[in-house]
Amino acid sequence: MSLFLLPFLSAFYFLIVGSLSLRNNYKSRLAQIFFAICLTTFGWHYPSSFAFGTFMEDDAYFLFKISWCFILLLPTTIYHFFVVLSGDAKETIWVYCSYGYSLILLVIHILTNKVIAGVYIYPWGFYPKSGLFEILHIMQTFIVVSRGLYLGYVSLKKESSHQKKLQIKYCLFGFFIYLFASLDYLTNYGIIILESPPGFIFVAISLTIISYVIVRHDLLSIGAFFSVVLSKIIIYLLFLFIFLIGSVFVTGDY
Repeated sequence: MSLFLLPFLSAFYFLIVGSLSLRNNYKSRLAQIFFAICLTTFGWHYPSSFAFGTFMEDDAYFLFKISWCFILLLPTTIYHFFVVLSGDAKETIWVYCSYGYSLILLVIHILTNKVIAGVYIYPWGFYPKSGLFEILHIMQTFIVVSRGLYLGYVSLKKESSHQKKLQIKYCLFGFFIYLFASLDYLTNYGIIILESPPGFIFVAISLTIISYVIVRHDLLSIGAFFSVVLSKIIIYLLFLFIFLIGSVFVTGDY
């Protein structure tokens, strides 16, 4: 049950930040895609939190199946975010190809057990077991997210506006931190690094960094909506998550 709380809180953390970001700038393509990232992350974390807390193997597997419906779409939404941020319209066709690939994996996932084949029973509770086709999702994740980060880097080098440079730098750093959540893939294959999977903490740190650039550097042109107090709270949250990740690596537990 100890693992239940962090992904549960992280799920609503993403949902709230994504909703606030979209609220006052719903016509912005970048705001729409950032909301999609937050929504898919919510769909990943929320069912997973209950799967960690259940005592029934069948229930855990069902909840992880729901969670992975969102995980399969998540890498492409991050890739899409950087394509829009960089303004590279030529890359859009590859974004749609990636969505199509994700939808194929999604159909396979729903109809079979080839993506998630069952659950492991670890000391902290249940965790999804990799299926034959999970490696296809992992390969896609590293290809499209790496491509997205590369586009952001190229855009940073070409950008002349100081504010825009800061926005891109924070986004690159935030989503680079997000990549460390992929350590949890090892757990799908029965490889335990820590006594609890650390991915949720990296994801929460990533969102906190991106929230900061939204508030302080007007990434989505909604800075007036947020108060100075809220921006300070975001900074405090960042230090809190840094403390948590240090605690996990030292003690191996939440």
